[in-house]
Amino acid sequence: MDLLARIADQVGNTLKNMQLDPNIQDKILHVSMYTAMMNLILKRKEF
Repeated sequence: MDLLARIADQVGNTLKNMQLDPNIQDKILHVSMYTAMMNLILKRKEF
């Protein structure tokens, strides 16, 4: 989960720099976290 925390930090910092609406920031953060988790799961299964 350390990797996910780092990804969340990076995405969060990027969003702060962009100065978007906080609601939009939350949605982008959630999508980014979901995408990161799915990538990790798919890499582990190695289809």
